[in-house]
Amino acid sequence: EGHNDQVVPIASLTKMMTAYLALKRLPLGIDQTGPCHVVTSDDVTTYEVMKGLNESIVEVVVGEQLCERDLLNGLMVHSAGNYAVMLANMVSGTNDAFIALMNQEVVTLGLSGTHYDDVTGFSPGSVSTALDQAKLAAILMKSALVRAIVIQTSVTLPVAGTVASFTPFVGVDNIIGVKSGRTLEA
Repeated sequence: EGHNDQVVPIASLTKMMTAYLALKRLPLGIDQTGPCHVVTSDDVTTYEVMKGLNESIVEVVVGEQLCERDLLNGLMVHSAGNYAVMLANMVSGTNDAFIALMNQEVVTLGLSGTHYDDVTGFSPGSVSTALDQAKLAAILMKSALVRAIVIQTSVTLPVAGTVASFTPFVGVDNIIGVKSGRTLEA
C-alpha cells in the first residue's frame, strides 16, 4: 500500500495494455475468433530472437494461422511476447505505431505513472505503478472474454500445443489471475 505510486519496470504486465488496446480496436465477443494472421518468416525470426533473449514465447511456424482469440490466449495465459508483437502488428501495422497508441491510451485512462517502451514489457523502459496496473486490470476484467481467458490454467495453441499459465496460482483457491510479470529489473 505504501508504494502504490512508485514508478518501476512492469515486465509482462505491459501485455495487459496490449490486450486492452487490441480488444478496443478489434472488439471480440466471447464466442468469436476474430481476424486471423498468417505467420510469416519475419514472425518466426521474431520468435527466434526472443528465444535467444530468454523472453516468454510460443513456437510458431510459417503459414500457421493465428486468430485474435489465439493471440490473446497465448498473450494473457502463457505471456507469449511474440504473440504480443503479432497482435500489435495486426492492430496497427507496426509495433512503433501500437506503442504510440499505448502511450496515448495511458493519458485517456488517467494512468499518469505509466509509460510503454515496447508491447511485451521485456524493455525496462516500460514502467508503471501498482495503482495504475490495478486500475488497468480492473478495466480489463470488465470484459467477459478477458475473464474467460485469464481463468485458464493452460491453453492449447495451433502449433505450440498446450502451454501452461505463467500467472502463479491461477486455478488454486479460486485465484483467477489477470497477468503476471517478472524480469530482473521488475
